[in-house]
Amino acid sequence: MMRCSDEALVLRRTPFRETSLLLHCFTRQGGLLAAVARGVRATGRSAVLLDRAALAGFHTVVIGRSARSAQGLSTLTSVEIMHPRHRLMHLATALLAAQVAQEILYRFMVPFEPNPNVFELLEWAWNGLDTGADPLSVMGICQGRLIRALGYGWRTDCCAGCGITARLAYFSAKRGQVVCDRCAAPYIGQTIHGHPAQAGHRLFPLGNHLHGVLQHLEWTEDFDRLPRTDKAVLYRIGQACLVQLGKAPLLSDPPFRQMLGLHPVDSLLPA
Repeated sequence: MMRCSDEALVLRRTPFRETSLLLHCFTRQGGLLAAVARGVRATGRSAVLLDRAALAGFHTVVIGRSARSAQGLSTLTSVEIMHPRHRLMHLATALLAAQVAQEILYRFMVPFEPNPNVFELLEWAWNGLDTGADPLSVMGICQGRLIRALGYGWRTDCCAGCGITARLAYFSAKRGQVVCDRCAAPYIGQTIHGHPAQAGHRLFPLGNHLHGVLQHLEWTEDFDRLPRTDKAVLYRIGQACLVQLGKAPLLSDPPFRQMLGLHPVDSLLPA
């Protein structure tokens, strides 16, 4: 029997049998894994000493677990809140943003594959959402960083069509690279699934500042001053790239966009 302790973020909780919970956790050292919190839903004498409240939010917790093998189903033996985030559960838009980040992990992380950089990135996003930061801004940067941390990324140094480094006015989610105004010109005005091509998954206008944001993906004063429309473009660029990689839209994206008042974009689907 293997026993270990690790920092964890609880991503999903589902009832298991009559008195237990099946937890899907993202741990710093073990990656994505499943663990059973036995008896945590029981009452009276059958109740166990595990703190069910510690498993109910978006906290960073320290869990103890035991398993028969490194990749076997674990049994939770202890749990303690290390970094609480009580406010996040009560902020509707922030909660939807956190669910978008969770779904990205489920789609693109391999179980039992440690990635401390992604763990810290998810903590950064949840910290921002818990402290009341703009969810659209948090997710715009978080998605780009996740795409890079998972080994995909995008190119911002030269045009995908001709290779020049000047007049980079659009981003192509299909190529994962910026495009100059000359190479983009033939596609401007075309429609995809009834929507303008430059507003869909093919070409996104970068305006005056988004090219620098795409390069660095940092929360600077310049980024904080960006118009909401530019931040929405950054978020949609991340979503479109994820659709290209996963061949299907995220289920959590439409309710998040609806809560923000952003227009639905059916053309994020691959052509």
